[in-house]
Amino acid sequence: MAAADCSTLTAPSVSTEQPVVEMETDIAKVVVEETTIIEEDEDEEDKPRITRPRGSSRVHFPEDVHDPEIHVSRENNASIDVNVGFLQCSHRYQVCFTVGDSIKGEVDIPLVDKSTGVLSAEAFPTQNGDGHDVTIQLLNHKDGVVSEDIELVSRTEPSKTVKVVLHCRFINPGKDQGTPQVKEGVQTLCLEPDPSAEESEGSDWTPFE
Repeated sequence: MAAADCSTLTAPSVSTEQPVVEMETDIAKVVVEETTIIEEDEDEEDKPRITRPRGSSRVHFPEDVHDPEIHVSRENNASIDVNVGFLQCSHRYQVCFTVGDSIKGEVDIPLVDKSTGVLSAEAFPTQNGDGHDVTIQLLNHKDGVVSEDIELVSRTEPSKTVKVVLHCRFINPGKDQGTPQVKEGVQTLCLEPDPSAEESEGSDWTPFE
């Protein structure tokens, strides 16, 4: 096969055509169209041209990756991050997970009395003694990303504590956000409508005449 004379080739910096790549297999012929960007060195026109497919890019957030399990990780500040995933607004959930820590024996989890967020929490030492099995109840009426802090406090040595940060995203199906698929270890307990929303709806009601 004779070599091509590169000196006679001239090309624009950007190709507006869509080259077609044909691939034949035993089953069928596959025709692929792709847009290319042509790069050339202005000083050395005789060098081979390099083509690169132009593709679309998309930023993938951690929520885009379906992980069926609750993700637990230890941060640099010695706190423990727990990714609970997607939850639905106005639903009470029970969340169970295990954290590794250096506290031996029983612990307490003090909570602030409130109507949403972490409603209850308890923890028991794991069988191997390397951490604690934690069970909490979560509820939130507004959609969005929520972070809740809890603290494991040793009963025998209260100075020993472990901070646990819970991360979850509450979505509202009424806003066409879909219905979440909860992770393993997450159980829906019941539906609890927002009392403030019910009061607002009730105030707008007018009797039939």
